[in-house]
Amino acid sequence: MTHARISVSKTLRLMALTAALFAVGSAFADDYSDVNQLLRSGKFPEALAKADQYLSTKPRDPQMRFLKGVIQT
Repeated sequence: MTHARISVSKTLRLMALTAALFAVGSAFADDYSDVNQLLRSGKFPEALAKADQYLSTKPRDPQMRFLKGVIQT
């Protein structure tokens, strides 16, 4: 019986962790997609402002730094 409880407990914790990671990942994806959409629409100043805003909190993010470089070219 104890083994079954431990297994269920571990499974529930793993499911909660997975859900949390997906939620965090989708929040970052929204920022990237917003900048990409502005870039494709030719709204370079808005895309640059959005990228700068994001990078002010996460200055070492390689994907957003790359997007900022694309905007500036």
